[in-house]
Amino acid sequence: MPKFKVMKSFIDTHSKEEYTENQEIEMTVERSIEAATNLAKFGGGFFVAVEDETALKTPNDLTVAELKVELEKLNIDYPSDAKKAELLALFEGAGE
Repeated sequence: MPKFKVMKSFIDTHSKEEYTENQEIEMTVERSIEAATNLAKFGGGFFVAVEDETALKTPNDLTVAELKVELEKLNIDYPSDAKKAELLALFEGAGE
């Protein structure tokens, strides 16, 4: 799910949740468009999209924790005590 950084504090009219400045939140693209449209009448600029940093990295750049997350997204099992080299092999083998 896309991530957004809160630039100005606001309260979500649907969830009634308060979001504070510099908080990182997740919401669907559809919801972000709806929220931005609703907040435009108050001056807009309440949140901005945050790039997925792992999308910009090569597998070798990922940490062990990040590799595990990526493997879980692909539904690939791995030993809990797996080293980075083992995780990389599993990750790279997923594309074959």
